[in-house]
Amino acid sequence: MFLIGEHAARGDLVPLLPGWRLPDIDVLALYASRRHLSAKVRIMVDFLAEAFRHTQW
Repeated sequence: MFLIGEHAARGDLVPLLPGWRLPDIDVLALYASRRHLSAKVRIMVDFLAEAFRHTQW
């Protein structure tokens, strides 16, 4: 969960503009080649893909 997720879930924080949304955007991760992909980059890309997959903006 993101930094404020737990606080928002408990009701400590409330939305200021509940009817306003940012436009949807694409998030891209670019790297030179799978052949030379370091484990650190692969782990980070996998983490970001999982984190954004379940995020509801």
